Amino acid sequence: MKEFPFLRGIVTIDRLPNSTQMAVWVSSRIRNASADAEMNATGKATGTSVSNVNAVVIEMADPSISEKIHSLILHSIVVLTTGSTPDGLGIDGEALSPDDFEALADETEEQQGRILHALEVYAKTNPKTGAVLKKPKPITRPTWSPRPLIEYFRPREDTPAQRALSTANYICAMWEYWLSTDEERRTRVESPRRMTPELSSPIVPDFPPQFRAFLQQRKQL
Repeated sequence: MKEFPFLRGIVTIDRLPNSTQMAVWVSSRIRNASADAEMNATGKATGTSVSNVNAVVIEMADPSISEKIHSLILHSIVVLTTGSTPDGLGIDGEALSPDDFEALADETEEQQGRILHALEVYAKTNPKTGAVLKKPKPITRPTWSPRPLIEYFRPREDTPAQRALSTANYICAMWEYWLSTDEERRTRVESPRRMTPELSSPIVPDFPPQFRAFLQQRKQL
């Protein structure tokens, strides 16, 4: 799979062996209206919220199932619910599991540490000379949202639709955990700059570097 010209979203599929139905949930990063200029310039969404934007339950006997799946997963990362199989789905690369998103949360928390360190450096030093200040500057520390825990995202019923929905909600929460964290960094890049040079990008990327490399290794980007 070639690298996507854009990422449409993350598609969660529930397709258990011997099931007569499969469920597909599509989750996307939501662009905020104030970011139109940046969206036009970069072709990337810039919002920090994620939402389920489409949901389909398909009969396995549907003669057009291949075409439907292809249209749903185009330019998207694919996640299989626990116990699901990719057999016959035509998925390029290796689909992800919900457990794979623990690495995204780990890297998010590493970024939180880097942001806090940069703020501490800003508070203690003169940005022009680098000299240590006698009296540290006041800073506003970010308030991080709690790390999403998969046990809070259990299906209400043991059906394809509910298994896909609960997993998609968990994926949305994990994705937002990263996006909201890096938005705290982005808002501190200018006026005045409180981040170190390596943390000064004006863009909040879809994913942090290590997780993005993992997705590329699995041929999901």
